[in-house]
Amino acid sequence: MTSNPNQMQQNRNKTAAALMFVAVMGFSLIPLFVAWGGSQSPFIFNAMWKVGLAIVCVLFVTIAYRPLIFDKYVWKAVAQSSINRSMLLWLVGYVDFALYAWSTQFIDVSVSAILFETSPILLILLTGWLFSDDGRYRKITVRTLLLFAIAFVGVAAVIASQTGWLGNSASNSILAQVFGICLVLGAAAFTSLGAFGFRWASNLASDIPNNHNHDNDALELFSVVVGIIICTSISVPLTASVGVLRNEPLSYEPIVFGVVAGVVIGSVGTIVWRKANLVTHNLSINAMVYFAPVLSLVWLFALSLVGDVNIMLLLFGAVLIIMANVLIYLEFDAPPQRQLHAAPDSVVDANALIAAGESDRVEFKSTLRTNLHTNRRDRAMESAVTKTLAAFLNSDGGALVIGVADDGAPVDIAVDGFHSEDRMSLHLRNIVNRDMGPLAMAYIRLSYEDCAGVRVMVAHCERSERPVYVKEGNAEKFYIRTGPSTTDIATSAAVAYIQTRF
Repeated sequence: MTSNPNQMQQNRNKTAAALMFVAVMGFSLIPLFVAWGGSQSPFIFNAMWKVGLAIVCVLFVTIAYRPLIFDKYVWKAVAQSSINRSMLLWLVGYVDFALYAWSTQFIDVSVSAILFETSPILLILLTGWLFSDDGRYRKITVRTLLLFAIAFVGVAAVIASQTGWLGNSASNSILAQVFGICLVLGAAAFTSLGAFGFRWASNLASDIPNNHNHDNDALELFSVVVGIIICTSISVPLTASVGVLRNEPLSYEPIVFGVVAGVVIGSVGTIVWRKANLVTHNLSINAMVYFAPVLSLVWLFALSLVGDVNIMLLLFGAVLIIMANVLIYLEFDAPPQRQLHAAPDSVVDANALIAAGESDRVEFKSTLRTNLHTNRRDRAMESAVTKTLAAFLNSDGGALVIGVADDGAPVDIAVDGFHSEDRMSLHLRNIVNRDMGPLAMAYIRLSYEDCAGVRVMVAHCERSERPVYVKEGNAEKFYIRTGPSTTDIATSAAVAYIQTRF
């Protein structure tokens, strides 16, 4: 590569920071639209919001991904991925703004804004801990518990700022406020389920046949937008029907402000924010999103939309929540240790592996996904990697070094174009899950090392305790190592091998 990797990363960070700034500005407008158009007809407002979001997404796909929308194999991959837990959870989350807007009938819009825009990270951690397959959120330390405590003190302060909460209000007023607080926290919980949508999109991006030379990040953004279109097409009639059953007023405000909010925040919020995430995994840039609640309060105060609340308690609580959420985010979103097994004691560093050359326990691959002849992503490169990994797992283990040519010449993983090593690890896990199933990663440990002036990835494979098959179309193949080669053995031979090996 002729470009300096550090300079490339700096440029990506600048681009991501600019995109994130635009997204934060968009997110900060959410309480304004809710205050102007949502409180009296929350479910109709929610439906119109999703209509506006769908309009943006359809236009975006049509303009930016025209070749893909006419590719039947792309839609076949979408159809096969659409019915699973991640998509279901994502769809459930699409009632979020209905509950948020409804809450403003009972509590002040400023209180609702802070609780809604700063609570999702806590609930993302909770849902991730309950449902995540990769163990990302399972390491709870004393420090993270302290941060959670600070965040909840902030939530309590924001709630206490609500009119009458600490005074002598009538009991029905207090109950109404409690109901409003529960509604907005429920809205925050539903919003957090969007995290599962991004995981769904990442998996779909790995399954889409790359016949149109899009890089993986472009395919993932396409997948996110397609997922939004699917969710909105289902949620709009459902939430609109709830609004009709509740006899919500069908007036100008929920329709116009809902559609405009969906268009504005759908484009500068959802799409631009996700694009910023894909450009870089820099945690400080991603944490910029927590400036949105501060801007929201500025807009609400400037337009005199804040009611009779205790301003000092509101600001104190907001500061505590934002500070705790940023620190929690930085701690939990560090690149995780995803493997279930410890590294084998026999692991050798990459320099020694390369010096020894390829063997029955070592193989080199120049890239993970890029064809060096065409300089484009090629699924055949990914398949070659998964076949080799399966062969190591089905034999006596071994190490696959990516970023080194067959003759041992250094290539560098930078040619694959991943924005971070964590993104590269995630992509490898996705293709392993796609081709071999999720259990295979339990026997693979990933590491990155500097060798001969370049950066390489090493996939250290243990001997698997069960046979590992590779999906190829509608068939499954069984691979083993025979000397320095990966060999596909016939069914009869595979049966005999499995009986003696496992």
